[in-house]
Amino acid sequence: MELNSNYCYKVISINAGSRTSYQYHERKTETICIISGDAEVWLENDDGFVEKSKMVESDYFTVPPLRKHRVTAITDLVFHEVSTPEVEDVVRVEDDFNRDAEGPVA
Repeated sequence: MELNSNYCYKVISINAGSRTSYQYHERKTETICIISGDAEVWLENDDGFVEKSKMVESDYFTVPPLRKHRVTAITDLVFHEVSTPEVEDVVRVEDDFNRDAEGPVA
């Protein structure tokens, strides 16, 4: 992980069948690029509906503030996440690990 005053960069690995929190950010913008594996991505659109799509190696998407999103690993998955530096800006709508509603995603 790299965190500085300009950006945060993470390499995230998720085992097949696991998923990130269903979450949004009040200020943070992030871009996610799939490095290896297959993912199902949930991303809220401009009309407030969640669109689900399959993504594979080299696919990427950007999450603007206030958009709910989630990544599910269909196979073992590795992705890069680059975001603005507000790492504490996480509001969890649903979380499989019962983490706090707000706070950094580990």
